[in-house]
Amino acid sequence: LVNINSRLRRAAPPGRIQTMQLNTRHLGQRLHRAMSQQLLRRRQGIVALGGKLDALSPLATLERGYSILTDPKSARVVRDAEMVKTGDKLRARLFRGELQCVVEDVYEAD
Repeated sequence: LVNINSRLRRAAPPGRIQTMQLNTRHLGQRLHRAMSQQLLRRRQGIVALGGKLDALSPLATLERGYSILTDPKSARVVRDAEMVKTGDKLRARLFRGELQCVVEDVYEAD
């Protein structure tokens, strides 16, 4: 009789509701933890990608002391000494500001 009464209480709507409420609360907590972990992983991934973008950025190159030379007439980037001749005016883009330069001599690569 005690066993049947216990089973009847567990099967009764109030007992089942309480059990389901506990289960729902537990599942909600697990979902919240899983979402937090997923967000943390995604944030770390975004930070890592941001670091890679910074490393590839032309501005990062300029910040290290390099410059980008362009021909002010054509706006083409000067990549080779053969592209210019003595007396040409060039624009040097620096990390902060620009310079106007005049080619005094051209030394071609060996």
